[in-house]
Amino acid sequence: VQQEGNRCCADCGAREPRWASVNLGIFICEVCSGIHRNLGTHISQVRSVTLDDWKPEWVETMRRVGNMRAKAYYEHNVPESERFDGNVELAGGDRLDREMARVLERWIRAKYEERRYAPPGVVEPYRAKPGKRAALPDGGRSGKKSEPQKPPLMAAAAASAAAAAGTSGAPPGSGATFELQMQTPKPTLAQI
Repeated sequence: VQQEGNRCCADCGAREPRWASVNLGIFICEVCSGIHRNLGTHISQVRSVTLDDWKPEWVETMRRVGNMRAKAYYEHNVPESERFDGNVELAGGDRLDREMARVLERWIRAKYEERRYAPPGVVEPYRAKPGKRAALPDGGRSGKKSEPQKPPLMAAAAASAAAAAGTSGAPPGSGATFELQMQTPKPTLAQI
C-alpha cells in the first residue's frame, strides 16, 4: 500500500485503504469492500490487507496491477458526468448515507460488473499475461475512435494517468497498445 496510487481507495478515493480485491488487483476502503463483496466472488474477491493471510499469487496480482493501472483500464472511457466524486463518510456509527451508498454501488457495478468504461476488446489487467501486450480492438487499422472526445484538461490528465499506469494513453484506433509491464525486484505486500 506504499505505492502512490495504492494509498487511496481505487473506487472512492478514501485515504489509507486496508482492504483489497485480490483478483482485480486493487486496494479499496472498508466501505467499498462491502460493495465489492456484494458483487460476488466471480467478480471481486475481498481480503483484509492486515487481518488475512495472503497467497503468493494474490501478492503478485496486486504487484502487477495496482490501483493506477486498474483505474487506467476500468475508467478508460468515463464521462465526467458519471465519475464518482462523492465523499464517502459514515453516517451514524458504521452506516453510509443511503443515497451516497446507492451512487457508490452504481459506480462500482458499472466499473467491474458491466465494465462500462473499459476499452473494448482489451484484456482486463489482472487477466493479462505478465509482459504481454493486449492490442486495442481493431489493432489501430480502422481509424475509428470509440472513445468520446475529452476536454483538453481531461485529456491531459488522462495522458498523465496513462503514463503513470504504463499505458500508451493514446485513444483507441490510434494503433497504440494497453500494456502491462513487469517490475523488478518483486516488492512485498507492504511495499505495494
